[in-house]
Amino acid sequence: MGGGLAFVTLILAKRLTAFHWAATIAAAIFYTIRLGVTFGLGLTGNLMPLMPLWFILGAVLLDAVPWEKILSLPARNLGMAAAFTLGYAALALPLLSLRSNLPTLGWTDTFLAVLTVFIANLALSPLVNAASTRLIGEKH
Repeated sequence: MGGGLAFVTLILAKRLTAFHWAATIAAAIFYTIRLGVTFGLGLTGNLMPLMPLWFILGAVLLDAVPWEKILSLPARNLGMAAAFTLGYAALALPLLSLRSNLPTLGWTDTFLAVLTVFIANLALSPLVNAASTRLIGEKH
């Protein structure tokens, strides 16, 4: 679910602003806020959560590719969902495998996890398109 929420947030950031690197900046702002909260928890002696940068590579891939050149909306949605999923999985799966409190992921588990994130992102794409169209009045 985290991959889908990050995808929606980053795509909206990208579509609602004219700034080319909006998804990456949104991810960086999230991580800055999270770092502040984590630091505050550490100062007060509380348990600090892990700080994996799971979706930063997905954000960079969303910003680095000139998606607007893909005229077909379904093809653009497919590409963006695939690019984000690739970046997300490239960081999330290795970091999850380092956690000793989780069982080791097999190839089937890994494939299903990546496929689930991709399908969720692809399914959320029309909702993001509709939301951004409604918010700024443009078609993407």
